[in-house]
Order: sequence, then C-alpha cells, then structure tokens
Amino acid sequence: AQLKDCSYGPEESGERKYAAFLPEFFNELLSVLQIERLSAALIFPDPQSTLSTFIASTLTSLQPLPLQRLNSLVTFYGDDVLPELISAFRATEEFAVATDKIMEKIGITLSPAIPPSSVEELDSMQTPHRTHGRRHSIRQSFSRRLTRSSFSGSLLPQGNASSGALLDHAWEETLFEPFLDYQCDYGTLERKVLRSRLRQLSNASLGATSGARLLRERAVDVLSYADEALGRCMSFTHGYGIIGLIQALDDLFETFLETTRRDILDSNNTSLPASDSFEGGEDFAELDYSAADLALFQLTLHLLEAARGVLDRLVGFESKLRSSILQISGELRSTRDDPQGGYVSGTTRIALNMLQTSVLNNIELQSLLDAVDPEQPPLPHSAFTPATATFGSQRKQVGQPSIVILAGARKSVSDFAKFCQQRLQETILGPLLKHLSSYASQPVWLAADPRDRRAGTPGAGAVTDASIPTFSLSPSATIQRVAEGLLSLPRLFEVYADDDALAFSIETLPFVNVENLQQSLSSDLSSSAAAQGDEDTADARPRPRHLTSSSNALSIQVPPTQATNALALTPEAVSSAWLASLSLALLDHVTSRVLTSITRLSAQGAAQLAEDLGYLGQIGRALGVEWPPLEAWREAVGMEQEELKRRVNPGANVRITDEEREKPVMVDAMKAVAKLRGWSV
Repeated sequence: AQLKDCSYGPEESGERKYAAFLPEFFNELLSVLQIERLSAALIFPDPQSTLSTFIASTLTSLQPLPLQRLNSLVTFYGDDVLPELISAFRATEEFAVATDKIMEKIGITLSPAIPPSSVEELDSMQTPHRTHGRRHSIRQSFSRRLTRSSFSGSLLPQGNASSGALLDHAWEETLFEPFLDYQCDYGTLERKVLRSRLRQLSNASLGATSGARLLRERAVDVLSYADEALGRCMSFTHGYGIIGLIQALDDLFETFLETTRRDILDSNNTSLPASDSFEGGEDFAELDYSAADLALFQLTLHLLEAARGVLDRLVGFESKLRSSILQISGELRSTRDDPQGGYVSGTTRIALNMLQTSVLNNIELQSLLDAVDPEQPPLPHSAFTPATATFGSQRKQVGQPSIVILAGARKSVSDFAKFCQQRLQETILGPLLKHLSSYASQPVWLAADPRDRRAGTPGAGAVTDASIPTFSLSPSATIQRVAEGLLSLPRLFEVYADDDALAFSIETLPFVNVENLQQSLSSDLSSSAAAQGDEDTADARPRPRHLTSSSNALSIQVPPTQATNALALTPEAVSSAWLASLSLALLDHVTSRVLTSITRLSAQGAAQLAEDLGYLGQIGRALGVEWPPLEAWREAVGMEQEELKRRVNPGANVRITDEEREKPVMVDAMKAVAKLRGWSV
C-alpha cells in the first residue's frame, strides 16, 4: 500500500494516511476470518490454533511489517506522532475485539460441554472412515491448547470448562507487540505533543493580546491540552501510563508559565497594556515613581490575580485526574484479585495483560495508586525506594488522605507568583535603591577626624592646626530620604488593602515566615479581644509584629502547594507581610551590596556610618522588622581596634561567650569593618 505518511514503496506516495488505511485492511481480514471460521472447524484438527496461526503469519509476512510502519509514522510526524499512533492502536483494538468474538464462536463450537449430538453432526460432515479419528484429534487438541495457554501466561482460566477456557490468544501478542515499546515510552511521546501544542499556542497568541489577559487566555487552552492528554493516556495505555502523564503535565505547566513570563514580564515593553486599566494613580502622585513604574505595578498585580485563576483551574483538573486514577486503581485491584476477571470496554484481556507485565506497571505506579486510593492496601515497606517514595512522603507531610498529584505544576504556579512578587518588590523599592546607588562612594567615608593631627593616619585627610569642635552627628541626607521612603510604603497598600492578588501565594514572599506571622496575628487578636471584652473592636488594628531573619536566605516555612488554601490572613496581616518583606529586602540590599561596596572607612566615616545604620534600624523596628546583619554592622563599625581584634581573633586567655560563638553574621561584619578601617586582625 502506498501511503502518505509511511510509504515504503517507490518515491511517490499515496494520498491516504496510515490511520485511515488500517481499518480498511482489518475489515478485509475480518471478512476472510468469517469465511475461514466455518471451514476451519471442518478441516483442521485444531481449528482455533490454526486460525490463530493464520492471523499471526499474515501479520508477520506483511511487507513492510506493522512495526516498520509505526517507525515511519514517527519519522513523518515527529513530535506530533502520538495521536496517529493512538488512531492506529484503536483500530487494532477494534479488530482484536471483533476477532476475539470469532475465536470465541469456534471455542463454543468445539467445547466439550456441548451435547454429543452436536459433535456427531460435526463428524457426519466428514467422511465416514474418518469419524473415529476425528473425535480423537479434537480431544487431543484440547490438551495441547490448555498446555500452550498455560505456558504463554494467558489471563484466561485454565481449569475452567467454559468456552472462554478454550480460546487461543497467541495471535493477539503478534497484533499488539509493535505498539508495546511506544506504550512504554508514552510519557516522552506525550511531553513532545504538549510542547508542540504550546509552541503553536505561543506563536498564535503573541501579539494578539497582552498583559494578564494573555495569561488567562493561554491558561484556558493549556487546560484543554491537559484534558486531551488524559484522554490519550487512557486510550493508549489504559491508565498504566499515568505516571508519564503526570510528568508530562508538570512539564507542560512549567513551560507554559516560563514562556508567558518571558513574553509579558521579561519583554522590553514595560508600558501599561491596553487591557489593564490603571487605578489609584492619584494616590501615588506624591511618591517618587515614574509612569512606567506605576504601569508595571498594576500589571504585576493583575498577573498575580490571573495566576490565582490558573491555580483554581489546575485544582479542578486535578480532581478529574484523581477520579481517573481511582478508576484505574479499581480496575488494577480487580485484576490482581482475579486475573481472569479484569475487563475494560473496547479492548481485550491480552492487550491489558501485555501492559500489566510491561515496565509501565512499576513500583512508582503502585505507590501512586496506593496513595491516591485510601482503600488500597499499602505496599510492603521494602517495596519503596528513594526514587519512588515521593507520593507517600508527600501525603505524610501534608497530613491529608489525598495527595497533591500535580505537585510540579503547582510549584510552577508558585514560582510564577514568586517571580511576580519579586518584580513588584523591585518596582516598589526602585526609587529607594536608586538613592542608595551612590551611597558607597560618598566622600564622607574618607573624611578626617578634626581631632586627628597625625599625618599618614589611614583614612585621614588634610591635617590642620585648627581644632574644629565636633557636634552630635545626624543621619546623612541619603539615609533620611530612604527612611522617608520606607515610612511611606504603607500608603502603597492602602488602596489595595482588600485586593486578593496580594494575598495569593503570600508564602513565597522572601524574608517572611508566614506561619509565625499567622500565629502572631492570632495571638494579637486574641489578646486584643480579651482586653476589650465586649467592646466594639471594629477599628482595632494588630500591634506591630517584629519579624526577624538570621540570614540572607529566604524564609519559607509553608509548603507552596498547600499554603494558599491553608492560610486565612486578614487584609491587615497581608499588608503587614508585604511591608515586612519589602523592609527586609531593602535592609538586605544595604548590608549585602551597599556596605560591601565601600572601599575605605576613616574614623569619622565610621562614626557617620554607625549613625546611619542605627537610624535605619530604628525605622525598621518602627515598621515591625529587625535585620540582624544590619545590627551586626552597626555594632562592628562602632568598635575600637583592640575590641575588634579580640572579637575576631580571640586569644587563648580570652573567654568568648556561647552567644558570640553562635553569631557568624557578627564575625563576618567585624572582618569586613576591619578591612575597611585598614586594621590587621
């Protein structure tokens, strides 16, 4: 046959596709089998086995072989080959079901349970002198069939006297074997299809719309792709490939959100999209933000809201996926309990048996089924391996009877929200960071102490004979502007106090321990209610909560896949979390980037720096946060040389407290200050 997508003949190919040609070929073969069924029982001593051999030899003598045809489909369609393979597989299953009925009819005809008169009628159709020998051959063929079926591992009951026990299914292995390798590789094939669909979607939607609407519209298509993938998994692997499906869906959402983020937030165009109307601009008029900053602020909020919608859709699809897994679990449990009782509409038991004995039916699949289906008996402890213990450990960690199936997809949504939060923080802190950009290069750090008359002192400037009186220092102008900016941050959230977008994925905010925040909020509210009794507390606000962080690492204590549903913070608590995160992010920038950029520090410069850091720490505490590295720098800058040496390089006779030993951030700050002062420690 000259086919369009898998031709093995001359260079010119036909117009038909393999998926359209295959049903026609199987229909012709079925017509032949219907005719041969009638004559085979009259001619051959073992008609069922003979017909099975006829089908197998027909398939194995085709040129090219069915496996070669499938390989050609892969070459022709590339990443989009899976739907074509499924079409061919479904046509093959339909042929197998129809052929199985034909073979069953032969089994009924030759069953020993039929009345002897029927056997006599069959024998009377033969020549008289062959009657006795014919009966003997039929009885011998029963034994051969049962022995062969037992050897091949058939799912059929071998000791049952029913007609099903007499069927010969060797032909089915030849029929389905070409598909088995592709079924085992289903996860990879599905991932390629989904990525191809996603590329087409990105090319079609890019430029047609923008902003948060682009994310929402793409999410609708992506969820439809996921639904189609679930159908392909059930059609091609009858659920045995569910692990590959989950991996492909996790990859789909990860790629989808990364692509969308790049198309929206990483593009050079940061102007406000036409689809996103800006509100509250007059409230920010007095703040030091450009029109582009305000546009990006509004866009990011809308993206957070759209991401929450994606998560809601994902959770809904996950429920549907869980229902399919429960169905698969019931079918596999039925097959384990009764290998002869397993039945799936539209296919044959041998096709299921080949999947059951393949690499798809592995410990990871069983772990998933046992975790999703609480009625399933747990696997023995020795059956778990580190590579497949994800589902069990996830259920134990969450403490719920069901697990998060698409954990990778949920993490992708969480990462997208986290990226939006970071861009939002960069936008809000942008003017303050701009003020700090020249802070490290200010000449005040090299200013000479008027009381220092020693020429050549490190950091000393021009030496004068006049003694200039020293007055109390005040924070530098730069730090004062930064402090004013920090104190004005609450105004940014007053307009959006009730906006749910700020609360979405709040557990991914950097430097904020949301569990502690929630506990502190509950404690404050309880204390406030107890103190006021039955008085009206509508205007009561939680007291400032001091949030601390002991390192530059992010403090995320709530699992991203569960925290969104678990947290129920008030708008005030959400605003407090954002203000704390912004404040700590700014203070971290000061200690990790700004202070480390100072090249030299005189005694007068050290005094000024200590005053600035102390003032900045007070502003942070006014906002309810503390940043240990900032306090460590402030303390180190105010130390004398001998004290600094003692703290950094303690001698054998100097006692160091346990508290000092447990403060590596303090040691790092003291070493950095010693280097700036030009002291050898």
